Amino acid sequence: MENVKIIAKRSRINSETIRMYRNKGLILPQINPDNGYYEYSEEDFFALLEIKRLRSFDFSLEDIHKVYYNNNIDNLIDDLQNSINDAEQKILELERSIVNMRYHKDHLLQSKEAIGVVKEIISEETKYDFYDFEDDDQVSQQWVDHVQDGTYSVFIDKEYLNLKQLPKKIPIKVGIGTYEILAKEHKLPLEKTIICPPGKYLTMIIKMNNFKEIEASQIQPLIDEAKKRKAHFISSTTGFLIRFDNNERTSYFRIRAQIDK
Repeated sequence: MENVKIIAKRSRINSETIRMYRNKGLILPQINPDNGYYEYSEEDFFALLEIKRLRSFDFSLEDIHKVYYNNNIDNLIDDLQNSINDAEQKILELERSIVNMRYHKDHLLQSKEAIGVVKEIISEETKYDFYDFEDDDQVSQQWVDHVQDGTYSVFIDKEYLNLKQLPKKIPIKVGIGTYEILAKEHKLPLEKTIICPPGKYLTMIIKMNNFKEIEASQIQPLIDEAKKRKAHFISSTTGFLIRFDNNERTSYFRIRAQIDK
């Protein structure tokens, strides 16, 4: 038989936690009648190790109490299955977080590229962008609730890409964008979205200091490259945030516009 300090050292569980387990009836040490102190047996030692093991499975103390005192095996199996389901859901959420962090890392790497350098990309996924935040309705709230699975997007109307003479300033919209698979998974409303289909795009990075308008000169390299290729724009320009610089109050977006060839 051992006192609480010795059993705490052996089990690597602190004394206060052991006392809490004792008060909740998870361990049942005997009281030494000679001194009134609790003494812990080998059975108590291994009971503490089992509690420690179950806690590592994210079992609550209430769940552990059920395991110890509920003789209904079917209930115990159900409780364990519920814990398995919870753990699997957490794994899915962690995997999604990893994917989002990798996207964010990739965006930061892209922000090191030179501004205004145009290149061609082939997009194989459909993306949806939502910009209609003027009304605080259920649709916009749903998009805001799932912003962690998307990114901030920018929209420049196609009409400006095909003008012979650009105005000095071009109006823009900023919203939230996500990929089709995530939009469908979260059942996001798509009726007010801008669709970015798979296809061939011209893309480049621009630097913005506000979310209302940009200098027309910023998209001129995109237009010049299309003319050089004798290609026509078949979509509006959309883009996604790759970096936000709070010190300079500027944002870096990778914009893209679909071309026919």
